[in-house]
Amino acid sequence: MKKIAIFLITIMLFSISIVPVSFAKNSDKPEKIKLKHSKDMSDLRGKVKKIHKDVVVNKDPKQYSQEEETQMKEIIEDLEILLLELEDRSSPLFKIQKASAEYTTPELARYTEIIMDLLEPNLTNEDIIAGFDASNIARDDAVQYAKDHNYYSNGTLITWDNEADAFRHFSWNYILSNGIGTSKTKIITDNHEFSYAAAKIYQNSNSSNIIFEAAEFALQAKIGCSQSESAFLNMFTDKPTFMDFINNGRGRYYAKTYSSLGHHEAFAKALREGMTIISLNQIDSIQKSVAYSIYSGSL
Repeated sequence: MKKIAIFLITIMLFSISIVPVSFAKNSDKPEKIKLKHSKDMSDLRGKVKKIHKDVVVNKDPKQYSQEEETQMKEIIEDLEILLLELEDRSSPLFKIQKASAEYTTPELARYTEIIMDLLEPNLTNEDIIAGFDASNIARDDAVQYAKDHNYYSNGTLITWDNEADAFRHFSWNYILSNGIGTSKTKIITDNHEFSYAAAKIYQNSNSSNIIFEAAEFALQAKIGCSQSESAFLNMFTDKPTFMDFINNGRGRYYAKTYSSLGHHEAFAKALREGMTIISLNQIDSIQKSVAYSIYSGSL
């Protein structure tokens, strides 16, 4: 009986360990849910790390073996299954977004971002899951925010480069920070911005390992940009990205300072206090430096 009791306790502890932090719909409070592919995610993470080390870091990209090519293709297929679940594409609002090209992430950026997350030693599987979950809530709420504020142009709902976009980035960081802390949240949301930049650079590459190479480029760029503002400004040249970095940072700041608020209330407060960027017209050289200060951790 004693052995059975110990066995049951062990099983219970193991079950608890694989339950990620997640968030209830329309709530900033973490709740416990099980992800269907949590074990698959651990297996996939091991494969990604091995390919990254053996093929990207330690090998000339032109020398991929047939076996390595096959492994990379299998990983990409597994990543797509994982992303389909994590991105919650079953959401009824996702169809609205996809139809009007709202929040449509380039395929290369999607894969680059998840590989960056999986390679990050300071992120657990549960952190990554929570990142997508918070992103889904912020995404859907931002669509509703845009509808409530009548952000339409020629019949198309506009949710980018405006107040709804600011709300999404702010809320994503605010919600996630309340769940896993600001440091890990910064890693996840920085990866998102750098994956986009890397995807633009690698979009015309003919490499069979383009996804891993883009991810490695982005990871190295993160290091370089953290040490040099000029490198940061060379890496990012479009105003929307500076807008995103600032609103991401504001979300984390308000989570640290006003954690008891809901994300709608926190954003409204930040908006009243003039702490958010809601238009590309606000982006000038000063705001670009603010974006860098937020990224480098000096602000």
